[in-house]
Amino acid sequence: AALRERFCEGGDAAFVTSLREAAPWYSGRGGKSGSTFLKTLDDRYLLKQVPRSELWAFHEHAPTYFSFVSKTPTTLPSALVKVLGAIVVEYRAAESGKLVTQYLLVQENLFYGKNVARMCDLKGAHRNRGGEDENETVLDENLFRFNNGYPLLLSEAAKQRLTRALWNDTLFLASINVMDYSLLVGMVQTSSGQGANTTNAAANAITVSDGRGEEWTLVFGVIDYCRQFTWKEEAESRIKRATVIQPKQYKRRFREALHRYFMASIEKYPE
Repeated sequence: AALRERFCEGGDAAFVTSLREAAPWYSGRGGKSGSTFLKTLDDRYLLKQVPRSELWAFHEHAPTYFSFVSKTPTTLPSALVKVLGAIVVEYRAAESGKLVTQYLLVQENLFYGKNVARMCDLKGAHRNRGGEDENETVLDENLFRFNNGYPLLLSEAAKQRLTRALWNDTLFLASINVMDYSLLVGMVQTSSGQGANTTNAAANAITVSDGRGEEWTLVFGVIDYCRQFTWKEEAESRIKRATVIQPKQYKRRFREALHRYFMASIEKYPE
């Protein structure tokens, strides 16, 4: 509740009002989990159905999470998309009368109020999806194909801002034994003449240039950070070494990938 009072416009009361009406939402991310997503009709919040284990893993580390988030973004730069509620819903199915239990995480909508042309879901792994259409979310290797084989160009200041935020977040997530998170990036085309000044007000927005000479505003956030590395993941990692890795290794790979995806441009200084 304290988190919502600080970060939700209108506080806890407005948050509850938003949750009264929601509809199924297809994110286009095509993840393996097959999670069900809902979006509130006012576009402010997303509800993600998660396994029971993920909800209670979040519950276990909630005090540490609250402590970290309370320091952001003023003291600690961060790109975490905030989880604002962890809810257990029980109801009886109308036809069978069977009791159904669902576990939901409610998070802020990173792209609220923004017209996003393309989304990128980046994990630092070599992932690609062949033949995606314009509405599909681009995976890691597809990002380079979308950008003519080049990384996205950031100003030196923007690259430093992004790096500081992701260094803080990945250090925190590794400390609570979490892996398999993603950097979700939304691409909003910048109007001619706007430039970088349009992004200064938003802590999680930066201006980049692509390989075709066009400017975009990137809105970014770290999502899906509730999966812990347990004995199940340990067993899976021994079988699928390339897909399941320990949190410290995941942190290292995620950070290294940042420099592949985003490059600081050589800026011209006045003489």
